Parts: sequence; C-alpha cells; structure tokens
Amino acid sequence: MAVEMLLLIIASLAAAAGAILLFNSSRQEDYRARMLTRLPQPARHTDLPEPRSGAEQPIEQLLTHLLGRAGYAPAPWHGWALLIGIALSAILGLELFGFAGTVLLPLGIVALLYLALLTVGARRRRRITAQLPMFLDHVIRSVRAGNSIEQGLVAAVEESDGPIREVFERVVRQVQLGVHLDEAVDQAAMTYRLQELDLLQAAISVNLRYGGAIREILESVITALRQRETAQREFRAMTGETRLSAWVLAVLPISLAVYIVSMNPQYFMLMWNEENGRIVMLAAGALQGLGVFIIWRMLRSI
Repeated sequence: MAVEMLLLIIASLAAAAGAILLFNSSRQEDYRARMLTRLPQPARHTDLPEPRSGAEQPIEQLLTHLLGRAGYAPAPWHGWALLIGIALSAILGLELFGFAGTVLLPLGIVALLYLALLTVGARRRRRITAQLPMFLDHVIRSVRAGNSIEQGLVAAVEESDGPIREVFERVVRQVQLGVHLDEAVDQAAMTYRLQELDLLQAAISVNLRYGGAIREILESVITALRQRETAQREFRAMTGETRLSAWVLAVLPISLAVYIVSMNPQYFMLMWNEENGRIVMLAAGALQGLGVFIIWRMLRSI
C-alpha cells in the first residue's frame, strides 16, 4: 500500500509539473505572437496556400511541434499509441488506487512523456543555437560568391550536420515547394521556439520589404547572436550559486518525503488512513507544488 501511495504521489507531482510547463508554454507563445506583430511584414502573395492554423487542430499541432523539437518525425500511430496508453494507465490506476488513480496516473504518465520530450527538445535547441552562427557564415560565403540567399542555404545545408541541418533541410524543401523564405524560417522558429530563428526571420523580412545587402544583414545577425551567447554564459556563471540554492530548496522537501515513505511506511500510513491526515498531506503537497512553481519562476527570471 505504501509503494502504491508513493507512485500516486509521484504521478500527482508529475501531472502538476506538466501543467506548469504547459501554462508557461502558452505564455511564451502569446509573447512571441505579440512580438512578431510589431515587426514589419513583407507583402504576401495570395496565390500561395495559407499555413494551417494551429487553432483548428491544437492537439495535433502540439504533438507535431513536440516531436519535431525532439527530432522525431510525427506519424499517425503516435496519436493512437498515446490514446491506448492513456486508456491502459487509467484502467491500471483504477485497479491500484481507485477513482483518484484513474485520473492521476494517466496525467502523470503523460506529464512524464511531455517532460522527456521537452528535455530532449531543449538539448537539441541548445545545439541549434550553438551551430547557427557557423551555419550563417556558410551562407554568407556562398552569397559573396554570387549566389542568392536560397542557394546559399542549400550550400550551407550540404556542409552542415546535426540538428541545424534537419531544421534548414525542411526550410529548403518548403522554399522549393513555393513557400517564401521568411515564411519557411518563421515556421521553423514556431516549431523549435527559438528566438534566434525569429531574429533571422525578421532580418529576411526586412530585406524582402526594404531591400539592402543581405550579406551585411546576416553579418549583423551573427554578431548579435554571438554577443547574446557571450552575455548568457557570463550571466549564468554569475548566478550559478543562486540557482543551485533554489534547486536545493525545491528538491529537498520532496526527497525527504520520499525517503520517509520508503524507510518507514507505517509512519506515513498513520496519517493517510485518517481523513484529517489526508487533508493535511494533500494540503502540504499543494503548498509544496506552489513553492516549487514560485522557485521555478524565480529561476526563470535570473
């Protein structure tokens, strides 16, 4: 019983963490949309099909972006596998934990999958950010040789490897199908949620609208990216002790609770078997989740 209760607590915490991350993701999307509306937009051709709106099929778009950021090509069986897994986990949760497990266990499993995809996607995004200045250097060299920026992208893709190659291979394919370059880069920025690609898209949009030497614009983008990377490294080094202290404060209560439950389950069950004890423990879990959220927001602000 103690092991089952521990699993239920872990599933609840995972579900809460997933909800927090989903909330933050929606805030980032809103912020990005507001910022992009302030940028000058080039004239669009009406003969091209408009991209499918994410509001029409938000779940499909969310899964597509999550898998794309993690480096997986979306497939129809992914959605079916997710639905079957949720159904099986709901049945298992009902057998192990009762009605509460029917809801919390599927939420916990989905949250853990979401966290895993976010972790892999964040690692790939860091690699893309690190590779982007060198990739743009390849584009500039090709433009200096007399090629267009589209031809420069093709040449740079052939010379690159890793996740940056996958990102711009998709951009090149869309351009070859008739999509405007700035629109293709904007879709890549939307998929990977990279402000660096937003900056590149804005530079290309300004060049398409007002003209100018694209080579000089790309050089300015590279300079801005490298200055930002240097500033971020210095800032993270300065705030390392603060972030470590915040992590300790967030993880220590959870680790202590898990240790007590695993080493002395009777101590835990004495409270859980009483109605008032359950209320106190659920309130403590809610306060712990609130505290982790507050600390996490503090870490995001430094």
